Amino acid sequence: MSSYSKLIGNQLINGPSIWLSQNFNFKRKVLIGDSLTLECRIVSKNNNQKIIKVYCSGKNQANQIVIDGYGEIKYLSTHFQETKKKSKKIRKALIIGGSSGIGEKIVRILANDNFKVCFTYKNSHKAANKIVKSNKNIYSYQSDFIKDDANTVTKNVEKILGGNIDILILCASERIFHGKILEIGYEKIQTNLDFSLRSSYNLCQIVVTKMKKNKFGRVINIGSTLTEKIAPNLSSYIISKQALKNFIQVLAIEYADENVTFNSISPYYTETKMLSDVLDETNAMVEKIKNPMNRLGKTTDVANCVKFLCTEENNYINGQNIILSGGAIN
Repeated sequence: MSSYSKLIGNQLINGPSIWLSQNFNFKRKVLIGDSLTLECRIVSKNNNQKIIKVYCSGKNQANQIVIDGYGEIKYLSTHFQETKKKSKKIRKALIIGGSSGIGEKIVRILANDNFKVCFTYKNSHKAANKIVKSNKNIYSYQSDFIKDDANTVTKNVEKILGGNIDILILCASERIFHGKILEIGYEKIQTNLDFSLRSSYNLCQIVVTKMKKNKFGRVINIGSTLTEKIAPNLSSYIISKQALKNFIQVLAIEYADENVTFNSISPYYTETKMLSDVLDETNAMVEKIKNPMNRLGKTTDVANCVKFLCTEENNYINGQNIILSGGAIN
């Protein structure tokens, strides 16, 4: 409770106080090594009796509430002066491919952190509607990434978000063609390149230009460690992912002085439905055992990394390919 007392004294009422009552409940286990973010807000106040009612919560590194509850506090100073918080600018994010897997987790975590988020989806209406209904900060836009005009998509998303796009996250999953590189045919490689590189190029050409004018922008590509540790029979997927990673690195160098950062995040094997396209159940178990952390990656691991890269505090990480592998790839 001392942490909550300090938080309340320093940030809410700006003076000495004492607890009159408190009722807090643990929602989840807290393990050694967990990092907690504590939050408190005033629910009501009685100036005559100098009593305020507060709601307090604590979230873990996965943005899950582990403890929350209410308390009554008597403030001891002569005059109650609620500390004014500096308002945080609400940033607007467009996530290409956000109806499932890693993309969905990024949507949810950014929205929970008060980003205004619009994600695209191709056909999954039911899943998209469910995500939108879960948070007032979430919006969706149906789009075929490879076919739709980038200028039209940008304009429509800006109308939905009510302003220019501050953050662009490239997370659309492309089709994986299995087979040896000289046997699948070049047209399959071209299909993946058109999906990843050409579509991203067209979108960045419009969005990044506006980011430059606004002197703020974050572009994040969700890649794959298959570009670092190549596996057989996945050639078209790997080639397109590598091309997009290099595209992001070039952007980072050429626009480094515009307060627009460009980075890639390359997750190792991550627990999503798409994992079965790359690994069967047996090999997935083998990779889990081989991993130094004795587990596969989680979508939350990727989303939390994305969240930090989106912030204004991150203004120097640029042109990087951040590998999330639990130490399996270094």
